[in-house]
Parts: sequence; structure tokens; C-alpha cells
Amino acid sequence: MALRTRANAQALLSEQREFEESVDQALIQASDGITQEAPDHASYCTPPYVAMEAGMSWVRLGQPGAAVEAFDQSLAAWPSGRQTRDRGLCLARLATATAVQGHAQRSCETGTEALTIARSTGSARIRRQLR
Repeated sequence: MALRTRANAQALLSEQREFEESVDQALIQASDGITQEAPDHASYCTPPYVAMEAGMSWVRLGQPGAAVEAFDQSLAAWPSGRQTRDRGLCLARLATATAVQGHAQRSCETGTEALTIARSTGSARIRRQLR
């Protein structure tokens, strides 16, 4: 979780190299956390979750193509039926990145799917992202 937060901060500071290193480290730690025996205080911080967070940072860094790739990888690995609100947030962020790329059709389709999840879960975070 701390590495994900550091990566977000580095993206806000436009420190791309450092951001990429932090994301790589966060992905390693998230993967290791899946198999650890010790209690996990951030069990939601899975590799797909880290990839989703990295995707939004790629948008902030002005690289929507890298963002779309991160979101697509995240969604492909997302555990079925788990963390539904976070999956919806990932879809909303993907809609944002594809809109920035000028891919209106994909953005609308993805945004509609995210909105369906926002309605069923009551997620304000998804709605804020879609706005």
C-alpha cells in the first residue's frame, strides 16, 4: 500500500522513472502478499488493484496509452466476483483514459459498465471518476 501511494506521489511530481520503479516494487509486494502466512492488513491491494492505481497515474503523466494497457491488464486479472466497487472504479478510469485517447465508443461502453456497478454498489468514487 505504501509503495502504491509513493508511486502516485511520484506521478504527481512527474517523476516517471521513480514512479515506474515504485509500481514494479508494489506489484512484487502485492504478489508476495497473496502467498504470505502473516495477516494481511491491505488484502485488497492485489496486483490488479496496483495496476489499476498505476493506470490512473499514467493518465496524470500524460500517457493514456500506457494507462489503457495497465487498466486492460488489471481487468484481465481481476478476480471474478471480488472487489466489485474497485473493479467498477477501474472501468471508470479506463473510460477516462480511452476518452483522453479520443476513443469515444470504447469510453462510452466502458463508462456504461462502470455506471451499472456504481448504481448497484452505491459507489460515489466511481461516479466522481465518470464525471
